[in-house]
Amino acid sequence: MKRLMILISVAIFWGCSGQQQLTSAKVDIDGTDMLFGRISRAQLFYDFPEWEKGYKTYAVDSSVITKLNRTGYDGQILLFLGTWCHDSMREVPRFFRILDRSGLYNADKISIWAVDRAKKLADNTTDTYDVYFVPTIIFMKDNREIGRIVERPEKRLEDDMLKIISGEND
Repeated sequence: MKRLMILISVAIFWGCSGQQQLTSAKVDIDGTDMLFGRISRAQLFYDFPEWEKGYKTYAVDSSVITKLNRTGYDGQILLFLGTWCHDSMREVPRFFRILDRSGLYNADKISIWAVDRAKKLADNTTDTYDVYFVPTIIFMKDNREIGRIVERPEKRLEDDMLKIISGEND
């Protein structure tokens, strides 16, 4: 029994020690606290908890969510945002809510970058992908862009995502 308790304790310790404890990654750029560079969703919601509120309160269109789920989209998604940007603050939490509700969220397939007010990064990534406004959500399939949403959707975000992912964007 004592040996079993030791094994359980060790397993719990190893399980917990594998989780990374988040600390603030905000930087001050020109007097504004912001995230900058490659980030994770967890870091975004940790440093800007008000964004998580937008995530929790967004009411998705269930009929569109069902259609998104049926697409089985497994392409890459590139997300450029500004933590200082009102459009990003509105659209990015909705974007994550849609991905979660549709079952399309895959952290390995989403790359997230936080840009400065000039919409630049330390490397040329924003130039490479022609990012001039945020948020910019780029959908990729087989290493080629199949569509993007810039600043705000034309209709509802989930409708625009479905249009791109289903190929109706062509």
